Amino acid sequence: MRTTIKLWGRLLRAQVIFVVGYLIIVGLLAGLFKLYRFPVALTWDFVRYSGLLLVGALIGHMLLQYYQIKRLQQSQAKRSLIHNPVIAAYQQQIALLQHQLRQEKSQTQYQQSVQQNYLLTWSHEIKTPLTALMLAAENDGQVDSNLVQQQTMIIKEQLQLLLNYERLADFQHDLTFETVDLAQVIKTVIQEYALFFLNKKITLQFTVPTVTIISDAKWLQVVLEQIIFNAVKYSSVGGKIKIAWQNAQLIIQDHGIGITSMDLPRIFEAGFTGTNGRQHQAATGMGLYLAKQICNQLQIELSYTSQVGQQTTAQLAFNTVQ
Repeated sequence: MRTTIKLWGRLLRAQVIFVVGYLIIVGLLAGLFKLYRFPVALTWDFVRYSGLLLVGALIGHMLLQYYQIKRLQQSQAKRSLIHNPVIAAYQQQIALLQHQLRQEKSQTQYQQSVQQNYLLTWSHEIKTPLTALMLAAENDGQVDSNLVQQQTMIIKEQLQLLLNYERLADFQHDLTFETVDLAQVIKTVIQEYALFFLNKKITLQFTVPTVTIISDAKWLQVVLEQIIFNAVKYSSVGGKIKIAWQNAQLIIQDHGIGITSMDLPRIFEAGFTGTNGRQHQAATGMGLYLAKQICNQLQIELSYTSQVGQQTTAQLAFNTVQ
């Protein structure tokens, strides 16, 4: 308040020159009016009205100067705050938090979009085995038990994929690391999909010794289910699948249709089905995405190589081999 009063005092003193100039002009005009014998009333009217105009002009000028000074002071204050290291650090932190908030919002919107697209695709894919069962039941009173088991397994696999995708959001709270017999987990998955191996007459070459690793057995099995089921699904009838342990890496290789060089860099993207998925209409594009996300948490490096029409190889490098 005291600073404002002082500022107005300085502004008022600065107007003295205008007042003195006005008085000089009025004195000269009054002399001219008297010399030429103008009516006294006219002289006083001029002084009165010009005085009002002067007061208005001075007030306007003082207000304009006051606000200009205030803006200048505020600008200087902002510059001093910017150069203050403490304030600058806070401003930098606020900007960083705002950037993180925008990123999290964008990521949430992306995840919601992916989830909606996946549920839409999943609802379409789950109809395929159901339709096969319905057609088999309509066309023949005695339905092939192998067909029923196979289509039921596909439905189960799709349901499990959906459940695991939902659990992925709270993945960290569902991990239990322990010593795991890798060969035994693989054998469990092979037994689970034995019917598919038999129906496609696939030869299995299994050369995995007893290897102990530190991992989560349940989630490791989910990864192997996705990889092995894909190998079976895209293998030719009478083909061969090789599962081996080489240089501290698990190798799962099929000799099926392969993956194009254009599709290979994107196979771990959520919802990406690629050429094979579109041609065979048997993919949601979430299996390998899910497998990759789980591998990242289990400290397993998952990668693929492929040659179209010859082979596809999945490599799992474990960092926790005992």
